[in-house]
Amino acid sequence: MESNDFDITISLPISTNEQISSIEHLIIDHSCAIDELFAITSYTPHLHRLKFLSLTDRNVNIRNIKPMILPNLTHLSMHIYSIASFNIFQKFISKLNSKIKILSLTTIVEDITYLDADRWESFILTKLPQLEKFYFKYSAYFAENYETPVYIGQRDQFVSSFWLQRQWILDIEFEFENIIYSIRPYRKRWYEYDTQKTMINSSDKLSKSIRLSLDDLYPEQSTKTIYLNDYINYALTLTQIYHLEIHAKIFCNKLMEILHLLPDVITLKIFSLSILQRGDLSDDEIEFLCILLPKNQIRKICFENMGDMDELYMLLLICPRINHLQIQCVNYMHAELLTGLILIEIKGVSNSLLRLLCFSIPETHDEMIEKLEKMIDRENLRFDFIIKHVMDKIYLQWK
Repeated sequence: MESNDFDITISLPISTNEQISSIEHLIIDHSCAIDELFAITSYTPHLHRLKFLSLTDRNVNIRNIKPMILPNLTHLSMHIYSIASFNIFQKFISKLNSKIKILSLTTIVEDITYLDADRWESFILTKLPQLEKFYFKYSAYFAENYETPVYIGQRDQFVSSFWLQRQWILDIEFEFENIIYSIRPYRKRWYEYDTQKTMINSSDKLSKSIRLSLDDLYPEQSTKTIYLNDYINYALTLTQIYHLEIHAKIFCNKLMEILHLLPDVITLKIFSLSILQRGDLSDDEIEFLCILLPKNQIRKICFENMGDMDELYMLLLICPRINHLQIQCVNYMHAELLTGLILIEIKGVSNSLLRLLCFSIPETHDEMIEKLEKMIDRENLRFDFIIKHVMDKIYLQWK
C-alpha cells in the first residue's frame, strides 16, 4: 500500500467475520496512525509479516484501542518518524497478541528511553519471549543550537549477559547531523579470522564488540560550535568503544586526536591517511604523539586505500602494539611489493610485535601463494613463516 499524500487518512471500520482477507504479507508505505493500522489489520488475521513504515503526528490514545488478533504474525518491521515514545511502542506491541520472532524497529523519535538496555531486556523477556532476531536503529539529531537529549543511565548496559547470549551487538555511526545507534545480530568482521579460517565469537570477545564508524570527520566545517570531539563524548555516555572504522581520508593529527579520546580501541579500520613527509611533524604533533603512544591499545589494523609506505610507517608509529596488519591491494604485484618493504622494515626493528600480514587481492589464487613464498625465500626476508590462502585473502604469519 503506497501513497504520496503525506496527510492521508484512512476511514475504515473494524471488519466483521465475513470480511476476512487471506493476505499473509502486508507493507504499508504511507502515513498511518495506530488506530488506522488496527482497523486495517482487523481484515488480515492471517498475517505472517507486517511492515509498517510510517506514523502520522496525529495523537491517538492507544489505551482505547482494542487488541489485534494476529496469532500468525512472526515478522514485524516498523519505521517510526513521529510522536511515538518508547512507552507507546511498548503498548503497541502488547496489543498485538502475536508470537513475534523477528523485530525490526527504526526511529528518530527523540525519546532517550529507547537507549535504555535494561528496559529493553525486561520488555523483551515479558512481551517478546520468542524473539530470535532484533534489528534496532535510533537516530539522535545533533546540530548547532539544538539541545539533544543526553543518556544519563548506567553505561555499557548493552554488553550484559542478556545481549551477549543472544549475540545482539551495538554499533554506532556518525552521519552528518545524526548519531545512529544500531542493534543487530552478530555478523563476522574483518579482524575475527586467523589463518585457519577460525571465527572468534566468544562471550569475552563479544563483550568488547562495540564499534564506531566515522564518515564525516570535520563537522566543524558546517557549524561553529560542534566538533567531532562532541560527537564522540556524547556516544561515550552510553558505551565504551573498542573498534573504530574511518571511511574517509584523515590527517594523522586528527587520527591521534580521535585515538586520544578512545583509549580502549583495539582494532582500527582506516580508508586513507594523509601525512606530511616523515620528519616534518610539528613540535606539537610530536609532543601529542609521545603522550598518546603509551596508552594506545590497537592490535589489529585494516588499511583500505594506502597511497604509499609513508602512510604505513606513520600508522605503525602511532600504533606500536600492532600484531595484525591487513591491506587492500590492487593486484598481486602490489602485495608482493608491500611484503618486501614491510618485512625489510620490521627486520631492523627488534621490538616489533607484528606477526601477521593479510593482503586482500581480487581473484586470489594458489599460484600467488607460491610466487610470494619464493620471493621471501629468494630475498632471505624470513624463514619462520607460513602462508595461507582463504577466500580472497593471503595470510602471511610468523613466530
